[in-house]
Amino acid sequence: MRTSEVIKKLNTMKNSAKPNAGWKLNCEKELVLLMKNFSPERKVSPWLAFTKIAFGSAKRMVLQPTVLLLLVLGSATGSSIVVNAAYYSLPGDALYPLKIRLERAQLAFMSDSNAKTELKVEFANKRIYEIDRIMLQPEDSQEKEKKVHIAVKTFKQNIQSVKDDVDNNMPEKEMSLKIALSLDSTGKELEKTFEKQEALGDDVKKSFENAKDITEDAGLKALMGSIAEPSATSIATTTKSVKNTEDIKDLVLQKILEIENKFLAVEKEYKDTLDENIANNISEIKKIFGKIQIDMEQGNLDAVLKNIQIAKTLLRSIVGTDEVSVSNENPDMTAVIIDSAEIED
Repeated sequence: MRTSEVIKKLNTMKNSAKPNAGWKLNCEKELVLLMKNFSPERKVSPWLAFTKIAFGSAKRMVLQPTVLLLLVLGSATGSSIVVNAAYYSLPGDALYPLKIRLERAQLAFMSDSNAKTELKVEFANKRIYEIDRIMLQPEDSQEKEKKVHIAVKTFKQNIQSVKDDVDNNMPEKEMSLKIALSLDSTGKELEKTFEKQEALGDDVKKSFENAKDITEDAGLKALMGSIAEPSATSIATTTKSVKNTEDIKDLVLQKILEIENKFLAVEKEYKDTLDENIANNISEIKKIFGKIQIDMEQGNLDAVLKNIQIAKTLLRSIVGTDEVSVSNENPDMTAVIIDSAEIED
């Protein structure tokens, strides 16, 4: 599309878009916050900003002031131009904070709590896609690590927000199962991405491991919410409920296999340990597996999942994994607000 055509289309969009007062006030607040995040001491010429954006992605050949205009207009019109400009940015790009703010704005205008939670999972999946794209860029390892670290940090906050939703406002059982299945898929994609990052440093790898743990915990919590209470009817009466029951059992069995495989690897690594605490934890985990087997035979899936969580906690204490949490995180936040100091000019 020619430049003149783009300008003409923008003018048409500007004249036709008539957002309500509430929308304009929200956008004004978002833009004020955005401008505060950019340090006034960093004097970067518009042309330099244009050059970096243009060579960073062919889909982002726009000046920053133009991007701001596109974002405002696009929020009202849903323009594909704005989507391309904002959502193709990566950690380290000048547009990335705008991308994160747009994600937050999407949630702010949603009233359906279940839909919000699903969208947060989608945002987490975008972080995985960003990491894959970063690793394909012709940059040195140190620069890639910095960008990957930002993406992983944002991913963890996305997933933590999902877990907070499940903790504080447990969705109905069918939705809980849907979230659990989505998080299971997200965890597998994260694992694939992690396996491809052999060249990354220990700090980034540790952050990846922490992200996987957070995803597993969120998925486990959602799966617990999908299981009927003991007082509920245990016999499925519809095709849909039968399918849900099968999905739950399959996912529970998968969680058991995952924790068993992790335990076997840890047990092998520490088989000759002289540390009494580690030896006691290994012994305790074996007892838990015995309880899990009994609970599975009795169909007590809720107890199975709770014991899996206990076993996971003991395993983390053995290998020294950091506490799985995102400190100082607002449950309603969709993604990390990247400080301008973290974004290279």
